[in-house]
Order: sequence, then structure tokens, then C-alpha cells
Amino acid sequence: MSDVGILMGARAILSLIGLTTIFAGIWIRERRWDDQGEQAYDKYIATVDGNYTGMEGGQKVVPQQQQQQQPEHTENLGEPYQAMSDKAKNFHDDGSRDIIQISSSDAEDRLPLPRSLQRDLEALFPFPIVLTLGCVLLMISLMLTPDSGDGYNNGWNLTAIFLIPISVAIYITGIPKATLERTPDLKPRTYYGASGIFILMCIIGMVDGEVHAPWFFLTVAAIFVPLSFYVLHKTRKMGAFWDETARANKDCSFNNGFFYFLVVGLYCLWVGFNAVYIDDGYQGGAYMPIETGLRGWFAAIAGMGLIVPAGIFMEYAFEKDSEVTGDGLSGDAITKLMSGISFIDMEPLARVLETPFVAILGWMMLAFTLYLPFEVFNLKIFFASILGASAGLFYNLMVLPTYWTGNLQDHNKFVYVYSFFMMAFAIVLGLNSVPTMVMSVLGAVMILLGQFLDLLEQKKGRFWLQERIDNPTLSLFGIGQPLLVFGWILVCHAVALPIVDASSGF
Repeated sequence: MSDVGILMGARAILSLIGLTTIFAGIWIRERRWDDQGEQAYDKYIATVDGNYTGMEGGQKVVPQQQQQQQPEHTENLGEPYQAMSDKAKNFHDDGSRDIIQISSSDAEDRLPLPRSLQRDLEALFPFPIVLTLGCVLLMISLMLTPDSGDGYNNGWNLTAIFLIPISVAIYITGIPKATLERTPDLKPRTYYGASGIFILMCIIGMVDGEVHAPWFFLTVAAIFVPLSFYVLHKTRKMGAFWDETARANKDCSFNNGFFYFLVVGLYCLWVGFNAVYIDDGYQGGAYMPIETGLRGWFAAIAGMGLIVPAGIFMEYAFEKDSEVTGDGLSGDAITKLMSGISFIDMEPLARVLETPFVAILGWMMLAFTLYLPFEVFNLKIFFASILGASAGLFYNLMVLPTYWTGNLQDHNKFVYVYSFFMMAFAIVLGLNSVPTMVMSVLGAVMILLGQFLDLLEQKKGRFWLQERIDNPTLSLFGIGQPLLVFGWILVCHAVALPIVDASSGF
């Protein structure tokens, strides 16, 4: 039996609700800016001129309408116009004018956005009620003791009550200001400030004597949560591309790993703030055991280190139009993604990452984990390993190829077979114990639901299967990927738990 677990008392439940609410607040806020910000920009451009394209080849492209309205001489228009004749000047019927700098690497050249566009974009950053509520719930939970939740905590985690509001205040004030002003040095300062405070909170949590979570949970949280926002900024519609060009990125990446890093990071934060020692034979209330030995490491590496990242890489490659080959995809997209690494040839690795072999390796490793540490063998272990391996092989060798080739009829049939293997694997695995059953079945349901929703939300998903076109309403903020990632966390937990009934033949 695991000696570390989370007692599902007031603190654990309240902090879980708080972190889930924080995730929802981030999801709402970032989705609103990415989708409605793009729409506001497109609406503004449509009112100015349909041919407006911003910068092309480093040269300003001025709409024909603006060219006709722009005066031939600018001596009397004021100092900004005299010094910046290469900027786009928007003239209104009443004689007023806006200045918009479309693209520049020089901070001093980035002029304010046109007033009408500025007002529309500012409205997309209202006070984040959901995010604030989640932070309040998390802070209240940290005032309670992690062992039972019915006393008051006096550990180091209490400092988070002061650090959380500071980090969130930077996020909800500094980031919008830097985004709207497009100031190159302000965005990094706010990002590093919020990230630094969050990392400090995780470090303090590691030395809290009231909590006994292994050090690596809060270490992962300290790395993954800030990394998730960095990845999002670089790949979203209204992120780094907007900061540089004042235009929405039409070549954004749906499969960018943001939800993988954020969900795993927040989950590890929850474990790091709530895990305690649990004695053998514990007969108290409900708890979630956590296996941190060899079996736990194998399960985590198989699921969260191989299977889930391999799926993200393959979906990214297909989204970026890598060609379908006999054993996967061509490797072109990942090769381009890794082109910045020059000291070693990354093409062989890129080629492997665009095939199902990494995911299949993860599934085989997951099945092997069920036999560790080779002290117990029964039919539960055997059938669970066979069903798990079958689910992985069938999905990667049958379901994915029919998706890539647009074979809708065979794809639908194979998905039903894969779903059967997946649920059968979860149920047989769950026969181990009640906690295992809850985590394995709930995790499998979330994985299947996440894959179904993800197919509807992908750039190339159900639309590709049915009509061979890209998703016309693409949003980077779906709910399929978060469900998928969290489902795999639960399944990995269930696989990691050791077999408790060694005497049973099944």
C-alpha cells in the first residue's frame, strides 16, 4: 500500500475546487482575448479597407482609401507625423487621426493602436471574477490542516495566502497592459514577475512540515505552469505575433502543449499542497493513495511522458500538413519546429515523433508496469495488461491512420472497437481496489470524451474526415484536450497502485 496519499477532507476538496475554478478562469480569460480579439481586429480592418495587410516584406502596406485621404505634405501635422512618415496614418471624416504602428522591433516605434480598436480590445479584459473566486478558495484551503482539514494550518504554506494575490494581480493587470500597448520589455517583466512569485510559492511549499509530498510534485508545478503560458504566448492567435505585428496569427498552433503543461502543473500543485503520510491499515475517511515508487515512476513515464506527448506531436504534425506515409507522417513539421537546434541533426528524431511508435512504446510500458515489482501474478494483471496493450495498438495502428487518410467509415468503426478495449481495460484494472476502480473508470471516460471533443475542436478533425477542409471556427481553447490530459493522470495513478489482493487467483 502507498504510504503517501491525499485525505479527501475539507482542505483537499476545497483546494481542488479552487484550482479547478482557477483553471476555468484562465480558460475563459485567454479564450475571450484570443477569439474575440481576433474578431475585433478583423472587424476594424474591414471598416478601414478590405485590402489592408499590415506589413509585407518589412514595408508598410497602406490601404488605397488611406492613400487617397492622406495629405501630400505633413509638415503641419505635428511632431509625430514629421518624425514618422513611414507609419500608417488613419484619417477620419471629421479630420481626426489615429496612428498605428504595424510592425517594428524597436520599442520606441510602437505607437498606440487606433482609438476605436483600442476600446474594443480593452473591453476584452474585464475583471476576472471566476479566476478571483478560485484564488480565494485556494487561499482559504491553505488555512486548514492537510491531515484532516478540521484545524488551522501553521505551516509555511500560509505564505501562499500573500503570494497568490500578488502573482494574480500581476497577471490580470500587467499582462493586459503589455498586450494592448505592445511594449516589448513590459511583457517579459510581467511574465517573469508572476512566474517568479509562483516558483517561490512552490519552493516554500516544499519545506512545509505539515505536508509530506515528494519534492518532485512541486518541482514539476514550478516548471510546467510558467512554461504553459510561455508556450501559449508563442503559438496563439493574439500572442507574440500580435506583439510584433499588431495582427492576429492566422497560422496558430492548436496542438501547442499549453493544456498539457497547465493541467499537469496544477495537478502537481494540488498534490504538493495536500499529500500526507498514510499508515498501513488506515481506516479513516476517503483518501487518494499515491504510489511514488518504481511502479509509480514507470506509470508516469509511460502515460505522461510518452503516450500523451506523442499524441500532441502527431496531431501538431498533421495540423501543419505533414504528408501521410506508410508508417505515420513524413516528419516535415517537427523537423521545421526543431530547426533552431543546429548542433545535432534532429531530423531522425522528428521522423520518429511523427509516427505512432513512441505512443505504442508508452502503451507497452504501461502494460509492463502492471507486473511490477514481480511479486504478484494473477489473471487480473494478465487481462488488464492484454487489454491495455490492445487498446494502444488498435488506436495507433487502426484509428489514427483512418483519421489521417480521411476514411470516415472505417474510422467510426475502429473508434468503437478502441473504446471497448479502453473501457474493458479500465474495468479489469479497477478490480484491484475501490480507489483503483474510481480512478481508472473515471479516467478512461474522460480520455474517450476528451478525444471525441478534441476531434470536433481540432483544426483538422471532424471537418477533415467529413469534407476534407479545416475547421472554419477554430479556437485554441477547447475542452477536449484538458479532459484528455486529466483522464490520463487518473489512469496513470490507477496503474501505479500495487495489487492489494495477492491471494486471489483473479
